[in-house]
Amino acid sequence: MSNQYSGELTAAIMAAAASQHGLNTSHVPGYTAHQVSQIACNLVKAGMLFRAKISHKVVRYFTTQQAAELHQTRNARPRGDRQ
Repeated sequence: MSNQYSGELTAAIMAAAASQHGLNTSHVPGYTAHQVSQIACNLVKAGMLFRAKISHKVVRYFTTQQAAELHQTRNARPRGDRQ
């Protein structure tokens, strides 16, 4: 991926992550979930994104830790609820 595309992708990721529902890696038009995940992971390492985990899966990325924690709290399944 060229720098031009990674810059465009980073901008798209940051915009989606700043939204109320956060970034879902499979919902960035024009890019694969793998491409989005790679850059999102780099942004997490840089402290620019925060993961929201539900169960064992990272399901969304947010631009603030508070938004990630709120998403986790709102979407947490009760313990023992395995579907």
